[in-house]
Amino acid sequence: MISVTTSGGGLEALISRLQKFNKDELEHQIAEIIVNDIKENTAAHHSPDGSMFKPYTPAYAKKRAKMGLTTIPNLTITGTLLANLYATKDGIITTISDGDNPGKVESNQKLRPFIGVSQRTRQKIKDLVHNSLAR
Repeated sequence: MISVTTSGGGLEALISRLQKFNKDELEHQIAEIIVNDIKENTAAHHSPDGSMFKPYTPAYAKKRAKMGLTTIPNLTITGTLLANLYATKDGIITTISDGDNPGKVESNQKLRPFIGVSQRTRQKIKDLVHNSLAR
């Protein structure tokens, strides 16, 4: 028989914290961080890697300027693209909508990646997990 004895209560304290640990709540908080960062990055016109969105082609930018529209790629103009991206109580990220324009999500993701987890987002998640376990 092997017996393990701890002193200082470190192991007991860890076991106690883990018993109080709410995995579902943590998953939901992680999903919220990811969703919020995708929306913030998209609104700031940059990809998860921090790079600015690829500019419109000169011809398309000129056409937009003539119509009085912005020439900076903006994936939030209509609001439909990210309207259905949210964290549920189960921590699940749901669909991103094409709205009335099928294929638009895939097209935008290829030209101007907006879906992804940045280093900043990863750090937020690490901090959250660390703080959750430290409670």
